Amino acid sequence: MCLCFGLSSSAPSVTQATPELLDMAAEILGPVPAAAHKPLILADKEHCSQEFFAHVRQAQTFDLLCAVPAHPNAIRRWRQVPAADFTEHWPGYATARAPCHFQAEHQTIVVTLYNAPNASLLQHHYEHLPEKSAREGVSPEIPWLYNFKLDFPFK
Repeated sequence: MCLCFGLSSSAPSVTQATPELLDMAAEILGPVPAAAHKPLILADKEHCSQEFFAHVRQAQTFDLLCAVPAHPNAIRRWRQVPAADFTEHWPGYATARAPCHFQAEHQTIVVTLYNAPNASLLQHHYEHLPEKSAREGVSPEIPWLYNFKLDFPFK
């Protein structure tokens, strides 16, 4: 005889549950004066989602610092930052400022991709993205980027 158990839950995900918790915390803390610093939320990588960032930005009650999941492309990028550029705040937590190659033109963030792998496949989809989105009836403004548009020229 074989007996198997499966684990599942109807409970909400972290991304679904956290906004409600933040709303309750905002009620407890009360209004934050415009000139004051907002309370800072330190979130782990499970909170790193577009929906969560959009909620925090829209509510304008808290500032947010969120860990980034260690995806292979992120690890490659981090390894390019010299160890001396990191500031250790406590064991296992360090920050560094690194240059990011983008500029904003006409409410558009322009991210120039140099020597991108598979550029010919990507270029068709991402270059002139605001115009392509507008032609398809999709708003090119991205709410969680302060309604900036994104464009990706390839070099």
